Amino acid sequence: MTDKLLEIQNIYKKFYLYSSRLRRLFNALGLCSKGSKTQEIQALKDITFDLAKGECLGIIGPNGAGKSTLLKIISGCMVPTDGNVIQRGRILSLLELSAGFNLSLTGRENIFQSGKLLGYSIEELDRAIESIEAFADIGKFFDLPIKLYSSGMFARLGFSMYSHLPCEIFIIDETFAVGDIFFIQKCFLKLEDLMKQGQSILLVTHDMNAISKFCQRAMLINEGALEYIGDPKQAISQYYHLERSGKRVDDSKSNKNDPELQEQITQEMFPWPETSESCDMNSLGLRNANYFKVISFYCCDQNLKSCNSFHPGEKLLVFYEVEIVKFIGVPIGSIAIWNEKNISIYGKSTYQTKEANKKPLQSGQRLRFMHEITLSIAEGVYTIELGMAGIPEETLGQLDVMSDEMVHSQIIPDAVTNKATAFSVMFGSTRNIENSHHGLVNLKSSIKTYISNKE
Repeated sequence: MTDKLLEIQNIYKKFYLYSSRLRRLFNALGLCSKGSKTQEIQALKDITFDLAKGECLGIIGPNGAGKSTLLKIISGCMVPTDGNVIQRGRILSLLELSAGFNLSLTGRENIFQSGKLLGYSIEELDRAIESIEAFADIGKFFDLPIKLYSSGMFARLGFSMYSHLPCEIFIIDETFAVGDIFFIQKCFLKLEDLMKQGQSILLVTHDMNAISKFCQRAMLINEGALEYIGDPKQAISQYYHLERSGKRVDDSKSNKNDPELQEQITQEMFPWPETSESCDMNSLGLRNANYFKVISFYCCDQNLKSCNSFHPGEKLLVFYEVEIVKFIGVPIGSIAIWNEKNISIYGKSTYQTKEANKKPLQSGQRLRFMHEITLSIAEGVYTIELGMAGIPEETLGQLDVMSDEMVHSQIIPDAVTNKATAFSVMFGSTRNIENSHHGLVNLKSSIKTYISNKE
């Protein structure tokens, strides 16, 4: 007997746009001539995968990739153009938190009405209602009309109902994007509990930490096609690369032992990634670029392999190459890291280091940069901003005797990117990771103790 609760076999889905409502009606009645459809949209293309009992499978991809369409087909809300959906067990789909709710009914009444529409018996709903009410934790509002609810109360009621009704396959689509922080944490704890009970879960979210933490496998969908399915970390890395470059990552072309990776490019002689790993330069969004042109940009792990998913304490290597368009003195390259709340948590420029180039470059010359950063920061999703500037050579020779204000007055700012790329920092379950601090960053500090005598 198979342990596969869900099998998706070669799913295709097409949508048609018609020039008028009348043509749509004629087509539904089979009266349209061939070629009368004005536009054909291929939403899904040959999607095939399976879901085992007790497995949590993550689905990620850009907006418009076809994720929600796929979930609607699996849930039975939509019929595929071609292909098969084989399910073994009850599917419960949380595609929209307030779907099926009647604004005039109370929270309790909506649980019973929606539950019956989903096929649950009165007995099943009676057994679950106390747990649903306790989890929602909205007090007296549970027995008041939901038209009085805030959006956060809607979120609590919807997730509480769906997560406490019995099913074999639980489908969640972007649920964790709403609600207050305490509710979100509560949802994650419930998700962990469901997994311990052996429930199979399909999780669609843009929260890459949730994908890494809960999913045994993850699949990446882009433009309706399945681009990758397997290790969640690799799926996340390909997703970030896709978001920035629009190109699929083929890791079979990356080899950390390739001797070409050991190309010597400056007097300091540091290695350089393969050209195929670079972000799309058109996506960098360079602003105010009068003196510099960015030739390439790479976000890599310590093996010089394109990577956008890290564990705390691992090294992030940022490489970029620029060409001097006009003379600006000594080129300065800087990297800033921003968190999800758009707060800068790190910034470093080459004039603040001793190893970087200290000589002015002429128009047409190129300079390569490598920033090596140990990620002693908290779990989360971060973006990298690249900045370029210039500074007079004589100013660099007087940094020790100049104030920060005087130094900054000599710097000529030029190009800044609109966040060059994104990366995740997340804990892993199968490897040793740094556990050096609590909070957002690991500040340089020391702790001393001594045993005091009783007086």
